[in-house]
Amino acid sequence: MDLWYILSGQEISESSIMVSQILFLLLVTSAVIMLGFGLYSRRYTTNPATVPYQLLMYFAAGWSLTYALELSSPTLPVKIFLHNVKFIFLPFLSVFELWLVLTFLRRENWVSGWRFGLLCIIPSLATLLALSSPLHSFFRYNFELIQAGEFSVLKYAPGPFLQIYLIYSYILIFLAFFLLVFIRDETHRIYLKQRIMLALALFLPVIIAFSYDVGLRFIPGVTPAPAFFWVMGILYSLALFRYKLFDIIPI
Repeated sequence: MDLWYILSGQEISESSIMVSQILFLLLVTSAVIMLGFGLYSRRYTTNPATVPYQLLMYFAAGWSLTYALELSSPTLPVKIFLHNVKFIFLPFLSVFELWLVLTFLRRENWVSGWRFGLLCIIPSLATLLALSSPLHSFFRYNFELIQAGEFSVLKYAPGPFLQIYLIYSYILIFLAFFLLVFIRDETHRIYLKQRIMLALALFLPVIIAFSYDVGLRFIPGVTPAPAFFWVMGILYSLALFRYKLFDIIPI
């Protein structure tokens, strides 16, 4: 059962409309902040961590923006189209997060060459199946509109590959956490601060997304995770500008 129903006992209320408006603004703000951080990081072209960082920022911005457009679109065909376009960005975020952590740990060779290609197989299939979802039921099917606050949102039946994709994404993210915690080649306290910033940036969006996946939803059918990417961007910016994430990498 959705947490919204538990707390309010109704599908639509004035408070849900206000939350919907705030959510839309947060989504657009997150997209702008992520894009800005990605563009600003181009000054760090000599550091290998810049590439996964930029890709993570750009793809997070793409997810936030397409999700904002999806929620604000009134018709089912447009919503389905934008929902599918969203999966051009979303499936690869966990790959870029793992890549960024490994680069910070000087283990980027673990995901170089053909290994990176293997990591991208399931995200690439998820993108292809999402874009072609009107033609099959492997990913998502039976789309319909439900009302959530002032938004009309998509409801759909999950296909078998959607579950595979979700499990795979969480495995990569938790692997990044595990490596960040247990691989320690340095002793200076500045590296501990870098790790804390990275761990928080990885941890917060995952908790929000996981809560949505297990059914804890303040607005039915709406995930707030991309709306809070600006928090992730601020944490990364602290590591980048204050603790010099890309200037000092542990050896």
